[in-house]
Amino acid sequence: LLPAEEPSPSEVPVNFGERPSDGDLAPEESAEHRLLLRDFGGARDASLAALDAMVCDELGTGAAVRLAFVLGQSLFELDELADSDKHYLRRVFGSFKSIPDEVVVLWLALLARKGERETLRRFSDAFVKLNSDRLADVSGGAFAQVYSFDVLCEALGEPGRAREFAEGTLSGKGDAVAREALLARIEEHEASVAAEEDDAERRVAEEPEAAQAEAAGEE
Repeated sequence: LLPAEEPSPSEVPVNFGERPSDGDLAPEESAEHRLLLRDFGGARDASLAALDAMVCDELGTGAAVRLAFVLGQSLFELDELADSDKHYLRRVFGSFKSIPDEVVVLWLALLARKGERETLRRFSDAFVKLNSDRLADVSGGAFAQVYSFDVLCEALGEPGRAREFAEGTLSGKGDAVAREALLARIEEHEASVAAEEDDAERRVAEEPEAAQAEAAGEE
């Protein structure tokens, strides 16, 4: 009997829906794949294990940033961001000064969105103190925007501190456009909050009158 002919590449069936095995992927790709599959616990564990296995020189690489992004987003979905600065960031990077800027910005945004005020305040205050000489330039200016608006204004409710930070940090000639845009956002936020408070006070004041009118109608 003659051996069967090997099929040509065009004849080989391809299963496009087949999930690649973890062995076929780099650690950061494997962790990202788990995150896309909404396996948040698996993504957390895979990204943390890969970060723990890295030596110091590797923690500033793009792979480390990708893994830290997966870790942060997984913790967000698992509602485990509280104290994550101590339990994860310090464990992985050792010092807040060693955390890649992109990771800092993402972590602040996630903490602010989740409303983890205690962790957010501790982490942001420590980072600002340790990096006071370069805050305007962190992550191409993204830090100043996120810290001023997302953290101080929206999450912590301190627009006065946000304004002081924007005016003091973005004080260079090249920062004028970004500073004015940020100050405008802060002012708009304050106006929105004031309007909401006025509306709430008006509704409270109207409740007794509405109750009295309803009682009079029943009589």
